[in-house]
Order: sequence, then structure tokens, then C-alpha cells
Amino acid sequence: VRAYKYLSSSQLFIQAATFLEGVGRMKDLMREEIKFPVVWHYHIIVESEDSECVEALKGILSDFDRRIRLEPGAPSGGGRYQSYRADAEVNSLEELEGLSSRLEKVRGVKFLL
Repeated sequence: VRAYKYLSSSQLFIQAATFLEGVGRMKDLMREEIKFPVVWHYHIIVESEDSECVEALKGILSDFDRRIRLEPGAPSGGGRYQSYRADAEVNSLEELEGLSSRLEKVRGVKFLL
């Protein structure tokens, strides 16, 4: 049996600040490690029967760059999900995060890798 410790609000604040500081360091490392511009390879998993989702993804990608195509991949073994691939050239970490955020918010997207 695991015992849980209750934290005061100041302890929670310190833990949250430490977490956010770690996220900031991770972004700094990404800026240093990823040389921009870079072609980012997206793998997008969606519900297989959701044509509105696919159209929404195509719209976001064409707004970003008309040359990006959404290429279908293999369906899942049970046929419930469909994978897609899209390769986008991004010029900064902010641009990458913005595009990723827009893609993952599309209704019907299950995973964005």
C-alpha cells in the first residue's frame, strides 16, 4: 500500500515551478539540438472513419505550406484507426510548436508523433 503525503500550497507551488523550469530547459536543449530550418516528420493517428478530421488536417497543413501532403499509411489491425504522414519544413521551435498544437487539437486525432 502506497502512502500519500499531502502537500501545502507552497510545496505544490515549488513543485510546479520546478517542473516548469525543467520544461524550459528542455525547450532550450531542443533549440540547441535541432538545427532550423528542419523537415519535421509527423505521424498522425486518427479514427479511420472520420473524413472531417482528415479534411481539417489537410486544411491546417495547406495553410502552413501548400506543398505539404497528407500521405495515408497503414490502418490498424482492427481497422479502427488510420495513420497518416506529413513532412513539414519549419523554421523555428515556435513554428514547430504552433503547427503541432493546431494538428493535435483537431477532433478525431488520437496521437500526433
